[in-house]
Amino acid sequence: MEVRGIGGCGEQIARHTLLKKGYKILKANYRTPYGEIDVIARKGNLIVFVEVKTRRSERFGLGEESITLMKKKHIIKAAQYWILENYIPPQIRFDIIIVHQNNLGSFKVYHFKNAIME
Repeated sequence: MEVRGIGGCGEQIARHTLLKKGYKILKANYRTPYGEIDVIARKGNLIVFVEVKTRRSERFGLGEESITLMKKKHIIKAAQYWILENYIPPQIRFDIIIVHQNNLGSFKVYHFKNAIME
């Protein structure tokens, strides 16, 4: 999979973080007519739809602040599309992973569970 700039790097770090926590990655960069879901993962019977935001600084705000109500609605619609397409009666959750790169180039990962409510 091609890494697309800082955002792609953040998504790769987010997937790696989820794998280390025992999640199985089902799909990355899943595109629908409603938008894209960065990561779809499974842990046990739980399907998790993950929005990833990567930041080098807080100059334009925190990563979690950039997820607007409209973006949340698109993520939920895209998740519904995936559920219908895959015929999975899911136990679902919507998470946000923020990947912050500091001035030295290292990354800090913040995983917010149940961050997007239906």
